[in-house]
Amino acid sequence: MGCVKFIGSSLVLVLIAASTPVRAADGSSSPPSSPHVSVGGFWSANLATVSSTPAPAAIDARQWSGGGATFEFRLAGPWSIDARAMWNRKGATLTLAANAVFQDVYADYVSMPLLFKVGGGGSVRAYGVAGPELSLRLASHVITSAGSARVDEDARDVTESTDVAAAFGGGVERDLGRSRLFVEGLYSLGLRNVLKSATPGESMRTRTLTLLAGIRF
Repeated sequence: MGCVKFIGSSLVLVLIAASTPVRAADGSSSPPSSPHVSVGGFWSANLATVSSTPAPAAIDARQWSGGGATFEFRLAGPWSIDARAMWNRKGATLTLAANAVFQDVYADYVSMPLLFKVGGGGSVRAYGVAGPELSLRLASHVITSAGSARVDEDARDVTESTDVAAAFGGGVERDLGRSRLFVEGLYSLGLRNVLKSATPGESMRTRTLTLLAGIRF
């Protein structure tokens, strides 16, 4: 839970910063206009699970941490495009055979959401994002546990090399002169069956809730 606590602490810092007036270089209290293109970085905490058919006895979410980079391109009015690249682990723990057998299934991805963003005005503003997400698989594993026995298998041959998802969420950002702090929640709904050569009626799709905290320049 360390990463979730970190994200929560970052949210508190943003809210504290929101109560402190921003002073521009010319001494004015008005926030400066945002640059046409901004870049930044962020830390993330994922809560990942899957939708599986046929359904196992139980599916438990897993938590991982990561991070990445963001490139924001301002459009007209309150609109912008936010392109990202981030390390992302997706998966879950499956309970099989009446609590006697467990499988940890997970895959490491470079995820690249392309998000349309709309936000309000002011030095502290809420915003919403939505768009497609393409993920390139780096590694994939299935760890099967039964009693004291444990088998770790490379699953790249049975999982697709890409995942496609619909991503949407929202956050709050705070202008700090030449930079902006932000915190955000982003949900990725996997649209592709990530099982390669799946039999009829067999599928697995990713579901990932990501909390982010970062800075843009």
